[in-house]
Amino acid sequence: MLGGLNTVFNMSYSYVGGTQLLFHQDSNPKVDPYHMVNMRLLFHAEPVQISLFAQNLFNTRANVFPFNNPFNLTVSNAVVNSDQVTPLRPRTIGLAVSWHY
Repeated sequence: MLGGLNTVFNMSYSYVGGTQLLFHQDSNPKVDPYHMVNMRLLFHAEPVQISLFAQNLFNTRANVFPFNNPFNLTVSNAVVNSDQVTPLRPRTIGLAVSWHY
């Protein structure tokens, strides 16, 4: 309880390790390792809920899909020729308000 409001705090952490995707020496796309931290603070007093949240709190950057756009993949002789990256969603901070009746 905080000021008469029911309060819930939630924090999550996850780690995703990196990997190499091919065995070919000339082309070795890699998935970057990354740490992800998300937080949510919920205030609840019938009939209103107010939620403050942060996703990717530390604005972690990583290439999470090195094969890039699956509709734009250039493969010749087992060599992936591309310089596109697929990043994580950037830091997102927000407020959500809901009314339950």
